[in-house]
Amino acid sequence: MFSSVPSYFRSLVFRASFSNFRAFHTTPTVSKTVTEKASDVADKVHKKVGNGVASVIEKGAQVTQSTKETMGASSNLIKNFMKAHEHAGDAMKKVKDKAEHASHTAEEASKAAGEQTKHASNVAGQKLDHATAGARGARDNLQKDMTK
Repeated sequence: MFSSVPSYFRSLVFRASFSNFRAFHTTPTVSKTVTEKASDVADKVHKKVGNGVASVIEKGAQVTQSTKETMGASSNLIKNFMKAHEHAGDAMKKVKDKAEHASHTAEEASKAAGEQTKHASNVAGQKLDHATAGARGARDNLQKDMTK
């Protein structure tokens, strides 16, 4: 095919045609999908809520035990139980608020990941178009030189 073209010229043309080529490089954070990132955030939320519930239960058990030990009269026992119940309700509200905040954060992270993925896709498409144009130009130049 290139028998009429000197080998030096062939190597020069081939080197020029591949000089615009670059391999794609991804980092670990970019290689995660939106679903994986959302799953990671949801897992963190689940663990925080579980820890919060466990903390509330433990606090309730501590309050109940201290109430049994310190109060002999039933009226004082009832008052302390009501306080413990109120504290547990407050703690549950805090856990719920933290869970809602974490859920909101997960939604924002998911949106941001989607935008980053879209941007990376656009950049990759542009680089591919640029590389394709360079290869076409080199091919056209080679064809012109061969017809001379």
